[in-house]
Amino acid sequence: MEDKIDPKPIVTSSELENTIRQIRGVSTARLILGSDGAIEEVHVLATQERSPKQIVRDIESACMVRFGVRLDRRKISVARVSGDESLEKLGASGVDVAQKRIELERFRSSFESDGIKFYVDLNHNGRVARGYDFGPPTADNKLRLPASATAHAIEGLLGGACSFVLEDVQLIQMRRGTAVIVLVSFISPGGEEPISGVALVRRDEGEAVVRAVLHAINRHITITYGDD
Repeated sequence: MEDKIDPKPIVTSSELENTIRQIRGVSTARLILGSDGAIEEVHVLATQERSPKQIVRDIESACMVRFGVRLDRRKISVARVSGDESLEKLGASGVDVAQKRIELERFRSSFESDGIKFYVDLNHNGRVARGYDFGPPTADNKLRLPASATAHAIEGLLGGACSFVLEDVQLIQMRRGTAVIVLVSFISPGGEEPISGVALVRRDEGEAVVRAVLHAINRHITITYGDD
């Protein structure tokens, strides 16, 4: 009588995420699955301890050796948390700083019968994410909602590996114009850290809020994809 062989257990996303989190330099990881259960995206939050390419290689190796799962490196993004001088240091080392920045692709607002909605489209190396927020058209919301929509879009780019909470946003009147300053809490498994950004108001206060949030985030996080 032929012995029956049990089928190989299905690997869960939690098992893969836990394995990736054990890799040196990785703070946390989040997998995005498609409707068929296939891995669509792998988002990793890491320190500056190791290069993104090293981390991507280790992720591929760990998942293959432990579970027999072959990951497409093009689906792996590594967001590295650093200090305020990170981009200046990257530029000095010859890395294309512009490619590290998250950029504003489109900002728009729409007034509706029960409130106002803000949409923010962000672009990072051709990858686009949209965030939006909605609320009553108060003076405070016209500043806070664009910031919240921007945070949602950034979280989309990072696959939910970390989150951002708007603490405060203020308009500052200066002798030669107006500026927006924002204070955002960056929340990750490593804890909570306040970061700030500023932008001049050029055409629209809401757009200036978006640029102020991006100023804060781009000084603190750099994103690299496995195919970069």
